[in-house]
Amino acid sequence: MAGSNRIGILGVSTGGSAPPLQSLRKYDRSDRIIMRALSDAPILHIIITRQMKRGVKSVKYYMSEDDYFIQNGTLKGSTSAGADAALTTSTVYIYVAGPSDEAANTFMRVGDKINIGAFQTNQTATKGTGDGSTDGIVQLAGEDMIVREIISANVLRVARNGGAGTAIGGVTAGSGNTLNWDHKGNTLGDASASPSALSDALEEDYNYREVQRRPWDISGRNLMEDSYGMADLQRLAIKNRTQFLRDMEKKFWTSHRYLTYTAQNLDESHTGGWMEYVADTSTTGTRIAAYDASKDLVMGDGTQRVWLVNKNFGLHNWNSFMEKSLKYGSKNKLGVGGREYLTNLENTLRPHYGGFDWDVDSFGFGIMMARTSFGEIPIAVEQEWSDGAAAHKYNFGVVDMDYVWYTYGMGPCAVKGCGNTNSDLHIHKEIQANDELHRKDELFADFGFDQRFRKAHSWLIWDGTN
Repeated sequence: MAGSNRIGILGVSTGGSAPPLQSLRKYDRSDRIIMRALSDAPILHIIITRQMKRGVKSVKYYMSEDDYFIQNGTLKGSTSAGADAALTTSTVYIYVAGPSDEAANTFMRVGDKINIGAFQTNQTATKGTGDGSTDGIVQLAGEDMIVREIISANVLRVARNGGAGTAIGGVTAGSGNTLNWDHKGNTLGDASASPSALSDALEEDYNYREVQRRPWDISGRNLMEDSYGMADLQRLAIKNRTQFLRDMEKKFWTSHRYLTYTAQNLDESHTGGWMEYVADTSTTGTRIAAYDASKDLVMGDGTQRVWLVNKNFGLHNWNSFMEKSLKYGSKNKLGVGGREYLTNLENTLRPHYGGFDWDVDSFGFGIMMARTSFGEIPIAVEQEWSDGAAAHKYNFGVVDMDYVWYTYGMGPCAVKGCGNTNSDLHIHKEIQANDELHRKDELFADFGFDQRFRKAHSWLIWDGTN
């Protein structure tokens, strides 16, 4: 009969002044809640089970952010000093304007092509579909300009008519008028006197590792009791592992990166989460730039990877969000959302696509497949955003799983007697003082999240109103 009572938990510190009740009990509803499956934390489930890990040697580690930025915009004729001038077939100076993500001189090099697309209203061409003189039909053929000199951040000297446009059918724009341009890359080749090396500067984007420890203990008196002991230690280990990974999951999403110092002036770092990384528009690893409605992913020019929905949720805007979310990176995307958001999403899309079937795929947990004009995306429920987590219950994220990893320190664990050769997730056993009558273990990790290619991910924030 005594063996049937080995499923209790005793001697665990409650953090209060009163000792825990010393009574045997079976698992109850609260046990089942706290011991939820690891699959309820989808990001950690994927990263850990698939061994998507990278070791780093520095607490502050840098990432190679080889991003896609916009390489098109508008241009107009100018003087070498940047003043407006008419853009005719003989103009050799142009002023390159937005909406390029970067100033022209940061990526354009001598020998690059700038293409002027066909059929633009601000250009003229006299060449027709036939010989250019008999049919009277104007063909706006566009042209290529070849960069010969970079004068300043936005002013370039070019050679004209390097492509479809000719001296007869080139583009012309009056002072103040603009033409659309697209960057076509370097064209230096045979007989070039000054070939240019491609720039491969790295962005100073970084994150920190963060130490996380979760101890638990059990009384030595209980260890010596026949009804408790090792079975209870195993249950405590499972319970704390579940909470440990839940904490890591929450840090992955919303933690802020920074370095602070203790009262002893020892440094302690905090890993940055995925939301901070995606929302940050800086190119030098600083903190999140202020949200700018004009740069909203859906309602603005799209240079920020966040859609602040407000009351603009609907089929059209949802498709626009998914178009931009799936545009960059790999096809290995995962959508994650709170229950409240996914309920509204299904209600919105049901009249158009019907209901969504939940299934289990290669990710290893329950997902729904959402259809869009640009492909299907698997969507998982993030339990930490639901059931009362009002701050994030209407959030939705699209993560490119090919551009995010779990990162750990490669140096040996500094905890005395640990012996581990790195700081990846592991357990410290029997770390109580030698003369203490109890058993203490802990989970330990010095970890961070190595996120790359910001445009491959996106984030949706909604207040739930329509």
